[in-house]
Amino acid sequence: MLKKISAFLILLPLAACAPSQVPAPVSTVDEIKSKKFLSIAPEQPEPQVNRPDFHKISSGETLQEIAFNYGLDYRELAVWNGLSDPNKIYAGNLLRLSPTNNTPVTDVVTSQKSAGIVATPELVPSSPTPTAEPKPTRLTVGTTTPSSSPDGTNAPVKTSPLASKYPYDKNTLNKLRTAWQNKHATPTKTKLSEAATAPTPQPTTDGAPQTVRRRFDVDWSWPSSGGISQKFSNSSKGININGNKGDAVYASADGQVVYVGTGVKSYGRLVILKHKNDYLSAYAHNDEVFVKESQSVKRGQKIAMFGDSGTDRVMLHLEIRKAGKPFDPLQVLPAKP
Repeated sequence: MLKKISAFLILLPLAACAPSQVPAPVSTVDEIKSKKFLSIAPEQPEPQVNRPDFHKISSGETLQEIAFNYGLDYRELAVWNGLSDPNKIYAGNLLRLSPTNNTPVTDVVTSQKSAGIVATPELVPSSPTPTAEPKPTRLTVGTTTPSSSPDGTNAPVKTSPLASKYPYDKNTLNKLRTAWQNKHATPTKTKLSEAATAPTPQPTTDGAPQTVRRRFDVDWSWPSSGGISQKFSNSSKGININGNKGDAVYASADGQVVYVGTGVKSYGRLVILKHKNDYLSAYAHNDEVFVKESQSVKRGQKIAMFGDSGTDRVMLHLEIRKAGKPFDPLQVLPAKP
């Protein structure tokens, strides 16, 4: 009996050390949040980018590519550098990346003579020397009549006493020609009731992802509900999104269209939107495009359709940039809806 009691007393402390049934730990708020936002990159501070004053043109570059890489509108870049033809730039020249002496763009537009390309004499242009421009003349504004001008465009010709004079350039010529055409155009009869009741076109947002995330003072949403097939890297510069040809591509944020075209190598048919605070979003490899340059768009507005232009399969390549520098779009996009 004493032996049994002793054995029981020896086993009692061991039983106390045996594992007990403990409830599984409750997930922390941070763990739940990380699982919920798996499609969001680790939150980073707002990108800080210092844009240089000039860019030295390399052989093969286009003005559209240069503007894209610095987060600029290529048309503004052309004005700042006095380029009448954005497709004519020369290797070795310097492009100004801001208005002259920080002059607002509106002032530069009316004074293009003050902006010009700064050339580097030791380098030879990679393209043939452009044809010499005709000797500058002065256009006179007054009562005008159609006439056969040297360029065959029936440009306005002075037929009344002098009113005012402007220096010759293409913008002035176009303005005068448009004014003359408007003055002599046959008025179109429109029923007042029809004009008053005509519906205002509305942006197409049917099917656009609705989840919104506010980052860097911009409201962002996904341009498509497709899954990600390639993540961001320094080489990809963006993410690839799956989809079928003809699927809608939506604007990721409110902005203005600064480029539509195929002038940026490897991007196919590209749409670039400019947003607040020097941000750009770029949508590459589109099929049909529904917006035009200078057009304002709203977040969730249908801007294009999925395609395979410039690539070997149907997809959407999305880039988001700050002053032209790309960063991971998942830093600003919300969790996938």
